[in-house]
Amino acid sequence: MNKISKYWRNFQLIGVVEGMSPSEVRYIKTINGLVIFVTFLLWLQLPFVIELLPTTRYILAIFLSWIFMVLLIPFLNKRHHYTAARLTYSVFTLFTIFFVAIQLGPETANHLFMAAAILGFFIIFPRSQMPYLVTMITLAIIGFASLEWYFLTHNSGILDLPQEFIFTAKISSMSAFIFIILAITAYHYNLVNQAEKMLELEHKRSEDLLLNILPDHIAKRLKNNENQIADQIEDAGVLFADIVGFTELSGKVPHTQLVFILDKLFSRFDQIVSNHNVEKIKMIGDSYMVGSGLNTNDENHQLKLADCAIEMLKSIQGNTISDAPDLGLRIGIHCGPLVAGVICEKKFAYDLWGDTVNISSRMESHGEKNRIQVSHQFYEMTKMHFIYEKRGKIQVKGKGEMETYFLLGRVCP
Repeated sequence: MNKISKYWRNFQLIGVVEGMSPSEVRYIKTINGLVIFVTFLLWLQLPFVIELLPTTRYILAIFLSWIFMVLLIPFLNKRHHYTAARLTYSVFTLFTIFFVAIQLGPETANHLFMAAAILGFFIIFPRSQMPYLVTMITLAIIGFASLEWYFLTHNSGILDLPQEFIFTAKISSMSAFIFIILAITAYHYNLVNQAEKMLELEHKRSEDLLLNILPDHIAKRLKNNENQIADQIEDAGVLFADIVGFTELSGKVPHTQLVFILDKLFSRFDQIVSNHNVEKIKMIGDSYMVGSGLNTNDENHQLKLADCAIEMLKSIQGNTISDAPDLGLRIGIHCGPLVAGVICEKKFAYDLWGDTVNISSRMESHGEKNRIQVSHQFYEMTKMHFIYEKRGKIQVKGKGEMETYFLLGRVCP
């Protein structure tokens, strides 16, 4: 059984080449398999045809000629004459149905196979070959109409057959017809199920990708066809973190190791941000930006952001990555009003703008290695819950003197 399955698969794959699209592969496999399937159904009627020789000699010749079709169709596919293979199969199928039906007459119901042939054409011709499909369907309709006209005017087929043979042939034809319809329906049903599964998988992938790029609440708004997203937020927190020593490290280690180190650190940060229910905004080189209070009126979002900063600092201080033992982290935090929104159409980008963002960036750039520097505003919002060391006034570019503090840790309960 395994050998038969192997031979069957190999026969179906005749003409398939590397790099071919899955849909084209399916059409080639279908027609290679279909020519065997049709030949098998025709040959089931061979005993009845042989029994009535020589009267049915021409029908026997047609049935046996399908051996030639079994060889010709894969041969054409192997030579990459895919359209020729489809047209040859289609024309010969219509000819076979027409010839056998007009020989045996209407009582055997062989002319109904024209309908089955039409269904078969839909599974061998791709959408790109619609003119050929329409042509074959038109020929099938003309053939069916011609047979009906002939039967109405002659009341029988060309051959004068015994009544018992007509009865047996009708049972055989109707059984084969029903079997073909069920097989083609099952084939289409399977295709639809596969397409639905692929659509569900692609939908999930696009959903996951969108959630990786954008915050959850922003992704939902985009899916609801909200074209322009721009929110004025009166109370938000912004954190900037910059890896200290990364530039020097980039000149010492291979580029693959450099990317590995950055991926390792930022993956840890992603997990920490997720754990504290704040939002990762973006990465800029070896810098990392986080926002809080962007979605809800969370009165405690500053506390979550401070906890997030402390854990991020601990994660890099406990860094055990080889080749990067001396990396540090400089963190700056500020809070206040800002604008949040989505820009660009091809590559969505969720970003924050405003003075709050600029000051937070200055808190980081004017800070110190392995320390968390915060503005006076952020200090006032969180001083009851955290321990701070007053740094005093520093000169901030574009802002003049600003009172700043170093965040040391949580107040012990």
